[in-house]
Parts: sequence; C-alpha cells; structure tokens
Amino acid sequence: MFWNDKIKEKGQAEIAIILMAALVGLVIYAVTKTPGGVVVRKEEEVRTVAEPRKEYHPSRTIAHLTQLTFTEENDIQPVPSPSGNLLAFTSSRTGNRDIFVMDLRGKKIAVSQKTFVEAMDSDPAWAPNEESLFFSSDRVEARKIFRKDLARFIVANVQVTRGLALDSTPHLSPDGKRIVYSSIPVTGTIRRSYIWTLDTVSGDMTQYTPGIQPHFSPSGKKIALVSNKTGNWDIWTFDFETGEQVQLTTDPADDFDPAWSPDGKMIAFASNRGGNTDIYIMNTDGSELIEITTHPEVDRYPNWSADGTKLYLASYRTGNYDLFEITLKVGP
Repeated sequence: MFWNDKIKEKGQAEIAIILMAALVGLVIYAVTKTPGGVVVRKEEEVRTVAEPRKEYHPSRTIAHLTQLTFTEENDIQPVPSPSGNLLAFTSSRTGNRDIFVMDLRGKKIAVSQKTFVEAMDSDPAWAPNEESLFFSSDRVEARKIFRKDLARFIVANVQVTRGLALDSTPHLSPDGKRIVYSSIPVTGTIRRSYIWTLDTVSGDMTQYTPGIQPHFSPSGKKIALVSNKTGNWDIWTFDFETGEQVQLTTDPADDFDPAWSPDGKMIAFASNRGGNTDIYIMNTDGSELIEITTHPEVDRYPNWSADGTKLYLASYRTGNYDLFEITLKVGP
C-alpha cells in the first residue's frame, strides 16, 4: 500500500550529484556539516546526473532546490509550522521512527528529537499555536493519535484518540478546534479506512467518508483526501458543511499525499502517473496540472511553506530518503 512508507533497500542504484554549472540554470543549496550537529547552507550551481539509462531533465518550475538532511537513514513527512520557522518530520535515524523538529531560521539548521519511545511514531502535525505536535504511534495496542507538548519536555505524550481502530495522518483545523485523521477498524469483516474528526475541546469523534490522508483547507470548511472509490487512488475534496465530494484527479495511476496551499488556491500531491512518483500541483478544482519534480527516483510528501512560495518534500534521489526544500517559479 502506498501510504505505508516503502523504504528501498540500501545498495540500490545511487544518484550522483555533481557540483557544476547547469545548462538549465537550476540552483541547489547544498548544506555542509559543521561540528556540533548543525549544518550550514551554501549555494552551489549543480547538474544532476541520474543512474545509467535514466534520462533526467530538471523541472523548469523549480527556481531553487535545497537539500536539508544528510543522514544515511530515512527522513520523511516534512511539515512546516504555521509560522514557517520550524519543520517537523519523521526519521529512522535513531533505529526506529521518531518525530524531529528542524529550525529553519538563519544559515545554521539545528535538529531536535521530540519523541523517544521505542515505537513507530510518524505523521507529525502542528497545532496552530506551535505549542504542540500531534502524531500517530503504535506505542499502545493499536495505532493512535498522540499529542506532544513541546514546552513540557518531561511530560508524557497524551493519547487523544481511543478505541480499537488504527488511527493515522492527523491534521489540525486552522483554529485548532478539530483534528481530522484516517482510521481503519480492526474488528468486523470490512477493513476500510474512513475519515474522522476529533473535537479537541469535547473529545467527540465523528465518522465521515471513506478515504485516507485528509488535509484541511485554510478555511477549515473542506478537506483534501485520497480515495479509491472509483477503482484507483485519486485526490478528492470533501465539504463538511454540505457533504459534497468532488473528484479532482482521474488519471489511471495513483495520486496521493495531498496538501492544500496556504491561500487555498492550489493542492500539491504525489503521483506515479509518469511511471515514477513525482510531485505535482493543481488548482483546487483539478485544473492546470503542473509537474514539479522530474527526477527518476521517488519524491513524496509535499507540504507548502507558510507563504506558499516553497514546497518541502522527501526524496530518494540520494540513495535514501532525505528532505528537500523547493522554491517555485510557479505557485500561489
């Protein structure tokens, strides 16, 4: 299943990144390590060379490409904070999956670990005030949604969903009053994922439509989600006020990882429609589709910067999943 993170085995074909002038004029910000566990950005002009027999033409929709992480393990699911100063992500750098936060301010990038339990933690999501992170974890009998209070280091993480179902991919409404997430029942004969919401004040949980990977619109009135109700995985929107569901993508390939732009005009997503998983953006009615990445390795988990001028993603182009920042020539 594509929403399970398919981590490729080490030793597969490597992508060589050669620092030299690019004919296409693409610029990448390489990040060099320094003592003390921080890294420093350094601008370089590059040409990217793919493995043999795979031709690579860097997308002209990218103004700058910045690699943010350089570990030999896998960093995925980058989620910028509402202010744009911080970037939460999931990493296996500790031997199991934990939640980390990167400070994007200045030229030095500091990374701090936020979860420490020997469990599989993933799917980070920011509270609007940035005082808490929500994530999914299998640290209890079934995968559930938890809250990490960032200002209270020694306090245990708080479980916020209950029941026997498998809960994942939380996302907070702009006012912080609701959490939307996907949930798969573990009892009964039907194991279909549904979209649920949790009222953060009352604790009430409400089931809505079948789907996975929900993402609130900036207004909080709609969500983008992924559904296979037509036979393959496509991007849809769901209106909480009217119940209207609109299918945005119809390609026979699978589309997933939707993320609404801050101005509410565009949705970024990943798709394997080109024979490889790349990042695309489109208007919220499904029109004006634009391919953002064209690398022969897998690009996933797009998320918009707070000002809508950049995308954060995880890419396998370095031989494992690392995080990248893309400055767009197109967009909101």
